[in-house]
Amino acid sequence: MEKHIHFPTVNPIVKPASKEELTKLYNAADLYVSLSVAEGFGLPILEAMSCGTPALVPRNSAQVELVEGCGWLCDNVPEDMYYIVPHYVPMLTRYPAPDVNSFLECLEEAYSNPDLRDRYGRRARRRALRYSPRRVMPLWFELLDRLESELELFRAVEAGLR
Repeated sequence: MEKHIHFPTVNPIVKPASKEELTKLYNAADLYVSLSVAEGFGLPILEAMSCGTPALVPRNSAQVELVEGCGWLCDNVPEDMYYIVPHYVPMLTRYPAPDVNSFLECLEEAYSNPDLRDRYGRRARRRALRYSPRRVMPLWFELLDRLESELELFRAVEAGLR
C-alpha cells in the first residue's frame, strides 16, 4: 500500500504547508475527501476544486453549494437516528452525521469511474473560479455600501424620533 498512498510529510500544527505545497498536494490527489459535519464556507474544498480535484463531502452546510454537480455528496444518517452535538459549540447545535455506507458508495463510484472523476474535476475548477476574489470582492463591497446607506437611513429615522 505504501507504494500507492502518499501521505504529506508536513505537520499542519507545527509547520503549516505553504500555498505552493498545498497546490502540489491538491493537484496530486484524485479526490478531495472531507467528512466535516459543518462548514462555514469550506475553503479547503474550494482550494482543491480550483486545482481541478473533485470533492467528496457530506450533504450539509456550505458543502452542498460548493460540490453539487461537480463532485460527490454522501448522505447523512437520519437525524432521528443519530446526530452530533460538538462540545466546542456553546449553543449545543445539532449537526447531521455522515452516513458511512453512503460515503463508501460515493468513494467506490469515484474510483471506479475515472472519466466521471475527470469530468467533475473540470466542472469543479470552473465552479471554484466563480469564487475568485476579483469576482467576489466587488460584490462584497457593493453589499457593504448598500448596508452603510441603509444604516444612515436608520440613523436619520432614529434622530427624527428623538
